Amino acid sequence: MRLRGHPWRNDVRNRARRALARHHGAVAVLLYHRVADTPRDPQQLAVAPERFAAHLEVLAATCTPVALGEAVARLRSPRGLPPRAVAVTFDDGYRDNLHTAKPLLERHGVPATVFVASGYVGAGREFWWDELESLLLDEPTAGRAATVAVDGDVHAVATEAERRTAYDRLAAALRPATVERRDAILRALREWAGESPDGRRRSDRLAVDPDELRRLDGGAVRVGAHTRHHLSLAAHPPAVQREEIAAGATDLSAWLGRPIDLFAYPFGSPADVGDATVAAAREAGFALSAINQPGLATALTGRHAVPRFLVRDWPADRFEAWLQTEVLAT
Repeated sequence: MRLRGHPWRNDVRNRARRALARHHGAVAVLLYHRVADTPRDPQQLAVAPERFAAHLEVLAATCTPVALGEAVARLRSPRGLPPRAVAVTFDDGYRDNLHTAKPLLERHGVPATVFVASGYVGAGREFWWDELESLLLDEPTAGRAATVAVDGDVHAVATEAERRTAYDRLAAALRPATVERRDAILRALREWAGESPDGRRRSDRLAVDPDELRRLDGGAVRVGAHTRHHLSLAAHPPAVQREEIAAGATDLSAWLGRPIDLFAYPFGSPADVGDATVAAAREAGFALSAINQPGLATALTGRHAVPRFLVRDWPADRFEAWLQTEVLAT
């Protein structure tokens, strides 16, 4: 009989994890994406600047902030980790990570790792989910067709509710798509919306450019890799996965003039990270690779499956309650 998921086995694992945490410590890795005020955020990626500052105040007052790379290394050393260790991370590489988040991190003495998708660095185009949101959810202009044909499917887009349904369906289709299919879908939507073939370029939705990347890396922040095109890796052949992972690190290394030793899988859920994905990350030589699943990292945690807790745009009291009851108490 297989015991995976059996309550007895889970209890044994929990006791072992708690014992390791007592001797070597554990670290709660937090995952953010953006620090920005945004009127519409269907992916729930943004935390308002004042709320992010409040989160940092809570972390500085109640926890021991530690850089991610240092935290994972100390889990396997006699030195161990201090109590209530927390590491802050960001995914994607938005410009606000430099211009808004980094000054706040440095003001509060909290280190962070920012995982950057290199194909968007200086590319002058928005992340695909942001462009999709703008094309479909902005108030339509006069004369726009009530339906749009995309990738062989026809979507009704006359009303706000229809556009939101189309957004949800196309976001689900774009997540595992190849770069070529993703671009084709966005081109069709741009044509329907009467937009430039090159896509939208809202400055607050862009990734850092190479100069901003170099300014981001250093001080409170260390840059890590996040592939080149932000693909759901497990949806693609192993060769594509290896190329995406290696190319992202190579791009960043060329801009920063140093090796890239930290990595986060795009999206990072079980559907996005398979055995071949983990093998490719290990082959690339990273010191650690982070996923997007909740859990404390202990000495038992695999270096290429470091869990993270996703943070939302919560006020300080809710953030602190969540931290105490759902993160540090696990």
